[in-house]
Formats: sequence, C-alpha cells, structure tokens
Amino acid sequence: MTFRAWSEPIVKEDMSIPKQENRYLKLTPTPNRVFGENVLVTAGMSDQWATDSKDVPVLMFDDRG
Repeated sequence: MTFRAWSEPIVKEDMSIPKQENRYLKLTPTPNRVFGENVLVTAGMSDQWATDSKDVPVLMFDDRG
C-alpha cells in the first residue's frame, strides 16, 4: 500500500489481540444506528444538501429521518 506521495510501501504490523488486558475486557458492543438525512446535514456529512443552502435543518427528539 502506498500512502499519498510516499514512494515506500507501508508494512503491515502483526499485533496480537490483548484479550486478557483490562482495557480490552471493558469494551462493549455498540449497535449500528441509521440516522436520517437531517442528522447528516446537521453534522455536515450529507452529500445531498447544497453547501450554500440557506435552509436550516430541523431536528426532533428521537428523529429517525
């Protein structure tokens, strides 16, 4: 893999998973969540909203789009 303008490839490091370490044991699964378009607009992550738009996105509690 070449990174941007570098001509040398980046070598993959093989690292073991620290399954017995305290910081690893504290990890918990997080469910995936689908956000509505208005949430993406507010976060500046929408590709469907014109960047020069003067409209204001409206968010509602527990909004699912």
